[in-house]
Amino acid sequence: MLSWQVAPAELEALLLTHPHVADCAVSGVETKNGDRPKAYVVLKSEVMSKSSDEDAEEIYQFAKERLAAYKALDGGIQFVSSIPRNAMGKMQKYLL
Repeated sequence: MLSWQVAPAELEALLLTHPHVADCAVSGVETKNGDRPKAYVVLKSEVMSKSSDEDAEEIYQFAKERLAAYKALDGGIQFVSSIPRNAMGKMQKYLL
């Protein structure tokens, strides 16, 4: 099976352009179809009352329309309260 390279920073930059996304991190997760990108998303406070399923679908479609098919967030979208960072501001994805 052919494996594609997906740069998490590219997906993070795109997700940050969505009007409901305050912060995000992307990492690969193992699925039955191989590694797939998964997004960890912090929503802006004004949209926190919406259904998380609706938000996830909206963000998924937003990314899907702007990316190649193999870069789709097929690993899922998980909403978190914050993205862990070290003192220098670097994301600590292993804590997600």
